[in-house]
Amino acid sequence: MVEARRSLARPASQVYADPTKALRSLLRDPSVPDRLRERRRDSRPRASPRPHQARAGARHGHPPRLPAGLSWRPDGNLWFTENSGNAIGRITPLGVVTELRVGISAGAGPVGIAVGPRGDLWFTEEVANRVARISNVPGSGCVADATTLCIDQDPGDGRFRVQVSYGTVEGGGLSGPGHAITLSSLGVTAGGLFCFFSASNPEMLIKIIDGCSLGGHFWVFAAATTNVGFTVTVTDTFTGQLAVYRNQDLAAAPPVQDTGSLTCP
Repeated sequence: MVEARRSLARPASQVYADPTKALRSLLRDPSVPDRLRERRRDSRPRASPRPHQARAGARHGHPPRLPAGLSWRPDGNLWFTENSGNAIGRITPLGVVTELRVGISAGAGPVGIAVGPRGDLWFTEEVANRVARISNVPGSGCVADATTLCIDQDPGDGRFRVQVSYGTVEGGGLSGPGHAITLSSLGVTAGGLFCFFSASNPEMLIKIIDGCSLGGHFWVFAAATTNVGFTVTVTDTFTGQLAVYRNQDLAAAPPVQDTGSLTCP
């Protein structure tokens, strides 16, 4: 969530804070190509397009986003601003790029960006003439373990973290975390399974679909073949949004068909 805005007497441009000198800021010069340098999978630099190429891209329906500032966080993520794109973006250590627009004022024109001592992101809104802060900054994505299922938006980004807990009076009373079963070895990265009592007996299938182009939300679908009480928590590790689904113990679990809880950035 963007908060702590403060109006300024003069137009805001850059903001700096980096005792380790790892912060690098891009010069806002029209002659600078409108793309960050990228790296191929072979790790060799790939040249940015020339200025006339950037202008050509704008003519073909791809307006320049004008990246304007860069800042590293201790978790290894690189954050940057898109002045014309009116967004803040993140590049993970795996090179996955995601944009964040939720909570940023329309037409604000973010420029400078810096990491505060508590890990918050501070940035200037040049057009809006303000300084803003994003607290509870998302981390590097989901980390899978025995009770955590990671679901991708883009390959390898682990954007969504899914965890399940269960509890029932049956069998003298049983409770605990659900155990995640990944299906990535089968090429399935948008969903997975959870079991409660035995790995050979999965209790739940859950998947997350990118519906951003069809209404601006991610869609969560789940089907559980159990009457055990449980709670499913889905976390968008990029925005910090949560979606929670519950089933009462001794009641047959209805399907989850949620197309509105998780907003696309």
